[in-house]
Amino acid sequence: MLESAEQEDRLSVVLADLVVITVLTALTGVFVLVQPLNQTLLRPALALGFLLFVPGYVFTVSLLPRGRRRGTGDQTTDLSETLLEYVVFSFGVSVSLSILGGLALGFTSIGITSARLYSTLALLTVVCLPIAAFRRIAVPPEDRFYPPLLAMIRRSRSKLSTEQPAHVLVINLAVVVTVIIAVVSVGAGFNGTNEANLTEFYLLSENEDGEFVTTDYPSTMTRDSSEPFVLGIDNQEGESVDYTVVILLQQFETVDGSETLVEEVELQTIKRTVENNETAELNVSVTPPTAGPNHRLTYLLYTEQPPSYPSTDNAYREVHIWVDIESQ
Repeated sequence: MLESAEQEDRLSVVLADLVVITVLTALTGVFVLVQPLNQTLLRPALALGFLLFVPGYVFTVSLLPRGRRRGTGDQTTDLSETLLEYVVFSFGVSVSLSILGGLALGFTSIGITSARLYSTLALLTVVCLPIAAFRRIAVPPEDRFYPPLLAMIRRSRSKLSTEQPAHVLVINLAVVVTVIIAVVSVGAGFNGTNEANLTEFYLLSENEDGEFVTTDYPSTMTRDSSEPFVLGIDNQEGESVDYTVVILLQQFETVDGSETLVEEVELQTIKRTVENNETAELNVSVTPPTAGPNHRLTYLLYTEQPPSYPSTDNAYREVHIWVDIESQ
């Protein structure tokens, strides 16, 4: 009986979905990290599919390697219920892990980029894969959860022909097809609306420990006293880019419930060439020449020569913080 079970449930079938997940993770990495593949339509489609499903699926398999049984006397697994549970859990867990990964990167000095978020989730996936494989193998064959395609392969290899109701197979295939269509469709839309989103621009400030982070931005500054910042430019444009940063200090007043610009000073203009797939972090010291409340310290990024009147409306990227400037 043991030999029969081992023949029926060979590792090539038992772990086939995890092998597919491994290949998908590697393939996504190629299209996220490698030029010029990361500028094609497949990049957002694969990245979104990975982001919304893969980490959560592997994590779910690690926690729930068993399927739902129809009854104590039935040796088959209720795939219709278990598959839906796996899909729901996989999406929910993947979204949660993506949010946590983004928050974790946001609290570090390296900042958030699509490549870094992928690397974080891919590392978690790689760690969970052997755990998921070990836990599934440890479950008796009749109790394991098999995705629909693997379940059909398993049945085709079995001498005992236990037929599955037609409506269950229809439900399983419908769920799989719907997920694939949703991922590809949303991925294509993502590519169309974010095709030019290939430069990350972020601001770091110095905390009490002397480290530059994306939190603890100052709420007050002092006139004629310098405040250190770090500007990050991550170039994923596919080529070397000559960037220009314009730093503005703007004062606003509240008029009829809206903020109105009343004074603006251009503090600095910085030019920097950043090679493709590289990140430049610029040390910048800002010295406010005026005092008063409700100032906006604005950093504008351009990939071409800045216009005569730089603003948030014509900048390629912008970051800003609000500060009150005190007199000495």
